[in-house]
Formats: sequence, C-alpha cells, structure tokens
Amino acid sequence: DNQNLRPGRVRQGLAMDLKMRKDLEAIVEFYRDNAPAEQPPSMGNCIWKPTIPEMLWDEIVYFDAWHAIEKKPHEGRVLVAGSGDGRRAAYLNILGYHVTGVELNPELVRRSQALFSELEKIKLVDTSRLTVLDGDFLNDDVYKKSGLSFADFNKIFAYLIPGNFASLARKAESLSKPGTEVYCLWRPTDWAQPETSLELVKRKQMPEVFPYHDFVRYRKN
Repeated sequence: DNQNLRPGRVRQGLAMDLKMRKDLEAIVEFYRDNAPAEQPPSMGNCIWKPTIPEMLWDEIVYFDAWHAIEKKPHEGRVLVAGSGDGRRAAYLNILGYHVTGVELNPELVRRSQALFSELEKIKLVDTSRLTVLDGDFLNDDVYKKSGLSFADFNKIFAYLIPGNFASLARKAESLSKPGTEVYCLWRPTDWAQPETSLELVKRKQMPEVFPYHDFVRYRKN
C-alpha cells in the first residue's frame, strides 16, 4: 500500500506539483502490482535485478530534488541502459523526458512494451516519447535503427554490475557531449569505486534498503 512509499517523508523533497507526485506514486505502485512471477533468465553477464519500489521512489526524489535546487528543468533525451521492464524509463518519461530504453533480453523488451501500453491507457506515460530498443546498449547500430546516436542523449541512467558500467562509462567518455550526465545505482559495500574520467558530481546513500546502494551522478566535462 502507499505507506510503503513513505509519502509523508518524501513528498517534502519533491519540487513538482501534487498531480505529478500522485502520478509518480501511481507508476511505482503499478510496477509493484505488476512484478513478474519469476525472474527472466540471464543473458551472458547481464542479470536483471529489478529496482525495488521503495528504492525507485527514493531515486525519483533525489533526482528531482537535485534539479530543483539547481533550477534545471526536466528536458532532453534520456538513455536507460539495461532498461529491464521499463520502470525507470516510465518515471523519467512522465517527468518530461524523451526516453529510450535499451534492453538485451527480448522477453523484457516485450514486457516493457506491454506495460507501457497499459500505463498509457491510464495516462501515466506518453509512448510517442517513450520507447524500448532490443539490443546491446554498447552497439551503435541499436541506436541507428531509430535514427539516433549515442551522443544524442544528455542523460544516461544505468543499474549495472561494475564491468558493464565501466564499459558504459568508457563509451560516454569517448562519444557523449560535454555536459552529459550519467546516473547509476552503486553497491559501495560490494563494488569498488569505478575508475572513470567522468566527474563525480553527487553521491547519496539510498535509505533503508539492503543491500545498501548509493545513487551516483557523474558528468562529462
């Protein structure tokens, strides 16, 4: 129920209006209610670990609060690398971004598309600005088939194991435009700080979730 979202605490940190808060809560609840009965099989070294609703909600709060403090609007193109069932892509879409998810597992791509369709019926996403591509986010051809390039995204989101995140960071270092930001969830108790030339802008510990995660924000200078 909504008590699990701790709305009395988190609403104070949100910059958006009441309708936006309710819509975001509805998206989090939608993914809670539509959790898969079993985890899809892994593909290579890509294992889907869905961000649990409580942690997803905290991520929304921190992300929006950082933008509110800096007086930056939610706009532009966002890449969700390893988008899973689309939960992160959905909330970014309703915040105002044109979102492209890239997912290697075709089962999760189909699941994302079906869930986006259901969310659009209840006016929680706009699929003209929300899509998911089937493939490897490191493969430039994946973007080309949609008329895009990796450099088109001004924000990149990822929840990846260290080796896969390192590959994504290297791609951002070489191809992304200056000012591009990369956001990730990181397990500091298990994973060493990634080596990257991207500037570490902010790091915030996610509360009350085990294993512990940090929400980390990088920027290409």
